[in-house]
Amino acid sequence: MVGKKAHNNKPCVLVVGNLLLPDDNLPLRLLPRLKKSLPHVQFIEADPAEDIHRFGRNPIFLDAAEGVEKVTVVSDVDQIESAPTLSLHGHDLAWEVKLMRKAGMLDSVRIIAVPRNARADDVVEDVVSAVKSLTS
Repeated sequence: MVGKKAHNNKPCVLVVGNLLLPDDNLPLRLLPRLKKSLPHVQFIEADPAEDIHRFGRNPIFLDAAEGVEKVTVVSDVDQIESAPTLSLHGHDLAWEVKLMRKAGMLDSVRIIAVPRNARADDVVEDVVSAVKSLTS
């Protein structure tokens, strides 16, 4: 099953990032181009700590990741490492997904991981291809 369909019956991709952090804002900066290229998909800016459970048991995420050199689809949550957190507000996507999976709240997760320091022009086509493959 694809990521839970939004209220308009479009498949849904949850986009994670922080516009204030240069190494974490690429997914958000890609949004206008993704929406134009993939009008059949709803892209929703999401906060992992608050939004995961609202979008079904099989969410699809787009996030920036450390340690990937190209756009990569990750479906094994054990492959991803959580960033060390310094506060209770520092939860990252990996931590939230692992916690919810362990609690039995998620069946599967697919994360489209983009390299943290990539240029938008260098990855947008690969992200479009990954979204197409996961939502069709």
